[in-house]
Amino acid sequence: MDKFQLMKGLMYKLDLYEMGGNSASSGLSDFAAWLKEQTQDEDEISSARRLNGEIPLGQNMGPQESAEVEITRLIVFMYRYTKTYIKQALEGSEIQTADEFAYLASLITRTGMGKSELIHLNIQEKTTGMEILKRLLSMELIYQYDNPDDKRSKCVAITERGKAAFFASAGKMQQVSVIVGGDLSEEEKQSLLFSLRKLDHFHHDIFTEGKQKEALAAIL
Repeated sequence: MDKFQLMKGLMYKLDLYEMGGNSASSGLSDFAAWLKEQTQDEDEISSARRLNGEIPLGQNMGPQESAEVEITRLIVFMYRYTKTYIKQALEGSEIQTADEFAYLASLITRTGMGKSELIHLNIQEKTTGMEILKRLLSMELIYQYDNPDDKRSKCVAITERGKAAFFASAGKMQQVSVIVGGDLSEEEKQSLLFSLRKLDHFHHDIFTEGKQKEALAAIL
């Protein structure tokens, strides 16, 4: 394996490491230990598949042989491509991130929402969502008030300043949507939408009910 292929393989493993809830900054030794365990598991699976006749002798089992692995990798890549486009589109705007724009978009047609409801709607963990709301509040793009149905919680709504910032960025975000669609035909876009909606339906309940560990355990 040449250096480029080795580096590509390591970057792919690092992506999996981070998606598994680990931090890339947790330390080289932690990553090395995880990588060793993963490699051993893959060798065992590969040996078992060869014994079952699923993989011809002499053929290596690599990421390219698994459609699931490639789907995961390409989704991560698409996220990174989109993130760079959004960063450029929002340059100079009061809105700094795609998350902030998404939260304002969720509020633009509503008179208000509970904080937890808004975070849940945007498929994020509570701690992350609260940080986003904190930034929006500090910039006065939203305001908060007592939840009329639950005095222990707060609701948020978009301010006039928030609406102005949202609409000022909406055109550029639309351009991002167009470029992310790339050179796909309308038929290809509809086909991709069907697949993504199906995946979203599959993962939504797992995420919102906090069953990620159970889902992984069922597969592993």
